[in-house]
Amino acid sequence: MADLTASGNLESKLWDSAEQLRGTIESAQYKYVVLEILSIKAFSEERERIGLTIPEECDWDSVVSRCGAIIENRQEGSVSEEIGKVVQDIEENNHGYTDIFPRGHDRSGIPDSALWELIQIFDEVEFNTEEARDPLGRVYEYFLREFALEEGRRSGEFYTPKCVVDLLVRILEPYSGTIFDPFCGSGGMFIQSARFLEKHDESVDIDIYGQELKEGTWRICRANLTRAGLPISNIKQGDSIVDDQHNGLEADRVITNPPFNMEEWGKDALSQGDARFRYGLPSETGNFAFLQHMLFHTGEDGMVGTVMANRTMFARGEAGRIRKQIIEDDLLDVVISLPKNLFYSTSIPASIWILAKGKESDGYRNRSGETLVIDAEDLFETVNNSLNTLKEEHIGRIVNKVRAYRAESGVEPYRNEAGFCRRVTIEEFAEDDYVVTPGGFVGKDKTYRSDLTDEQVTELVDEVNEMFDESEKLNKQVRRTLKELD
Repeated sequence: MADLTASGNLESKLWDSAEQLRGTIESAQYKYVVLEILSIKAFSEERERIGLTIPEECDWDSVVSRCGAIIENRQEGSVSEEIGKVVQDIEENNHGYTDIFPRGHDRSGIPDSALWELIQIFDEVEFNTEEARDPLGRVYEYFLREFALEEGRRSGEFYTPKCVVDLLVRILEPYSGTIFDPFCGSGGMFIQSARFLEKHDESVDIDIYGQELKEGTWRICRANLTRAGLPISNIKQGDSIVDDQHNGLEADRVITNPPFNMEEWGKDALSQGDARFRYGLPSETGNFAFLQHMLFHTGEDGMVGTVMANRTMFARGEAGRIRKQIIEDDLLDVVISLPKNLFYSTSIPASIWILAKGKESDGYRNRSGETLVIDAEDLFETVNNSLNTLKEEHIGRIVNKVRAYRAESGVEPYRNEAGFCRRVTIEEFAEDDYVVTPGGFVGKDKTYRSDLTDEQVTELVDEVNEMFDESEKLNKQVRRTLKELD
């Protein structure tokens, strides 16, 4: 077993140790088991902070003792069954905290010996909160990220890179009110919003609402929020488009990362008279259906911050028509083109769209008829040959430019910067066929124009992603072979 007390990064040591026990189990299943055990420890050790009642038999030390006795044949049963009982007892003793553990996975597929070693791995570490802020939270989020890396293209459903979440939250500045994420994944947008408030010495006075399609991911979200001490009563499970469970909600901030270029997004189950889709139901991908859903749930003077596929900035046809109407209705506030390879789920570049319903009255300067475009494609640091990240200097530069555009205090007065940012009017967008790609407006030569349909682009993207997935599989095989040789 790895020495977890040696100097170095705690999170990576824990991950490496847990990975050694995985064997042939798929990451998609293994993550539920690991996060389940980690959640038991988190809920037990942080019960007072998060307000949970932990029965004596569910206390972490008690769980470790009983599982050890089972392994040593001093007690009947199995480690798998013991974990299941603890999960059930914790949920039954905490009204309002049902469904806070991952379910639907086959824990019985993992030998008791491997489950016991996982328990020992987490038991050996003292999560000393005096040495570092929320260390258990850091470990939990590190594991979510690593599982996302393992699963590649399939991971987009539950994890958005922290640097992107941080950028969105700092731009939207959710100081109070209601926050909604209709595609909430593992809940990172909510947790980062709470941290934003704590960093600014503000009490966490926000109401959070979310919805997640996949049941397993929904449970991870509820566990993650519970660990962070955030409410979970308004985190619903289901299809946000087909089964909107927040009817009537008008949020102050909508922060999300919806699926990219989804073809089967539920259009056939909707009626043309659905009030959410005032600009019409797209016949191709769901990108602009998702965007309209966000706008529908945004209150007066509210704002939307969302990640969008790059194609939404220049697509023609129905997508172009809807984009034109959004621009003409003066809802588009900021567009940011991001670097490539930021997301574990796709290598295709993405963008951030900020929409504002109250440019004249939302507490910032009057921005009527204007949109800030930022080309941030060159702002990144390389992690490896298939992944980039935004560092603090990159995020800070973008955020400060947005704050300057809104004439906030504490930043230098706004000015256009060639190759980086520019204020664009509705009339200028109209002259360029309502294409909003920042590069063309800030003076860069490259533009993004295409006569391909959304379906053709999606097919090409799928082909490229399959190639990347195959490449990643080969890389993993090579790394595992090298480890065995060591």
